[in-house]
Amino acid sequence: IGLALLLPAGAPYVAWLGQIFVSLLKLLILPLILVSIYASLAGGDDLRRIGGHTLGYYATTSAVAAALGTLIGLALSRDLPAGLLNLEQAVSTEGGFSLDRLVSNFIPSNLFASLAEGNVLHIVFVAVVAAAASRRIARHHRTPLLDGAKALDALLMQLLHGVLALAPVGIAALVYASLATMDWAGVFQLRSFVWAVALAAVAHALVVMPALYRARTRRSPWPLAAACREPLLTALSTASSSATYPVSKQALEDFGVSERVTSLTLPLGATLNMHGSALYQSILLIFMSQLAGVDL
Repeated sequence: IGLALLLPAGAPYVAWLGQIFVSLLKLLILPLILVSIYASLAGGDDLRRIGGHTLGYYATTSAVAAALGTLIGLALSRDLPAGLLNLEQAVSTEGGFSLDRLVSNFIPSNLFASLAEGNVLHIVFVAVVAAAASRRIARHHRTPLLDGAKALDALLMQLLHGVLALAPVGIAALVYASLATMDWAGVFQLRSFVWAVALAAVAHALVVMPALYRARTRRSPWPLAAACREPLLTALSTASSSATYPVSKQALEDFGVSERVTSLTLPLGATLNMHGSALYQSILLIFMSQLAGVDL
């Protein structure tokens, strides 16, 4: 941070270090998701229980994040002058709800295309279906598949250990490059919006989520937060849930969370449980409506 403020011209000379770190993480993401979900669920009997609890938790916490963003957005946008934006009426050519789009978002038609596009949700779907199907085949067929998946998962995790050794340098380079190229004048002009997003994010991260963790586990949330400092820094510097997945998986398993749980919940969370997006989009909609003179 200090280098970004005092010597912003040096950022391009170290940005490539951060790009290498992110590229190596992204290289491991999809194969790791595919084999880890399969390896953890193919031999287990609690797929339905883990999946049901996960989806229910994600739906609830995402709704709470959106509601919190809406309340803070309404509170901090009141002093904005109305009508500063002259927005034309947008006409949608796609119509309303489309079952075809919903199906295509969840179910892939080409596995290799999904891998090339980096579609995490498609890979999760394939891995879960393959794990469920493998539990119905004969044991002498299932065992080699499961052993191979576990061996490949071990190999990918070993590669991840090597990548994470670069984390201090990679994260520092990413933060340096991001802050050095930031338009601080533009941020100052949008300070009320920035304060609203920051306040909502801090309240959700330091009040709502710790309260849920304490209510569910009867434990202090701060040891878990300390164990997740590296995933949090990676998320902050890359702005990518998917790129943070390998780091989060390693940190949570080191903390004591079961691999079967992390292998299913983290990939789903990277695509379905985006609290930051729920907060941000709620506040953005309210501020844009206020500036356009639209009464909400």
